[in-house]
Amino acid sequence: GNRGHVCIQTQNTALVGNITIKGNQFYDTNATSAVSISAKLAALSTPWPISIHSNQATIAGGNFIYARDGDLNGVSICDNISYSLRGVWFSKTTTSPTHSNTVIHGNIFFLEGGGYGVILSENVANVSIKNNIINGAPHTHVQVGGNGSAAGVSVVGNDFVGTPTSRVLNDASITHS
Repeated sequence: GNRGHVCIQTQNTALVGNITIKGNQFYDTNATSAVSISAKLAALSTPWPISIHSNQATIAGGNFIYARDGDLNGVSICDNISYSLRGVWFSKTTTSPTHSNTVIHGNIFFLEGGGYGVILSENVANVSIKNNIINGAPHTHVQVGGNGSAAGVSVVGNDFVGTPTSRVLNDASITHS
């Protein structure tokens, strides 16, 4: 299919978690993402971790990580290198998504023009975006809570290279330096 090289998909009643995606090389073969997540991952009180570590990806016009549906709790995205339109994109089609306990550390995202480094566009809580390099002329280097709330978000120690056409969304609950 064209959704992603690795797809995590279930019916809304199934729980998935304790998944590791590590040490892979992804190359664009008409995939929209290297890793695509569309699943109910866990009840919010019970993190079932998904670890995406030490991968390399070249996805022209697409995403390195794209998570569309399901409440994400306990996702770790660390030490990856990607060349793509978007580095990490969490979104959802329903009205009350929640993405919590997310760690995005030590990645290098080379972006095509007009993309996003990290976009967590819905309700997010307890997110750490730290020590990443986001390089390119993106729409936004980091966008958090664009369509929902944001609480306990830390954006610290990142290198933003290139001039974005937008800005980092500032919210009282976001700490940054």
